[in-house]
Amino acid sequence: MLTLVVAAQLPTKEIDRRHLRLSARCVRLDELTSALRVPSEGLSTEVREHSVCFETSSPSWRTVAEQAGVQAGVELRFLSCGNGATVLFGAYPVSLEVKAQRPP
Repeated sequence: MLTLVVAAQLPTKEIDRRHLRLSARCVRLDELTSALRVPSEGLSTEVREHSVCFETSSPSWRTVAEQAGVQAGVELRFLSCGNGATVLFGAYPVSLEVKAQRPP
């Protein structure tokens, strides 16, 4: 049981191993969604102009999703394929969607 819990928490998932290369440590949300190749047309201009800052200019996908939620009030959800998913490596993200968590 302990092995299962540890495996689930290890940073070996695909969204922990993939990193996004950004032009700077702080970027606007529209630049971030563009780098992720996610359409952001459903977000208001005010939300798209929020800046999101990271500790590095190449954060992991998980960090990008977490910080976008905290700093810009949007939810980045990874849509994954369940085929081949494991507790240790997780599922493979096939696409991403973005939506506002709260009104601007």
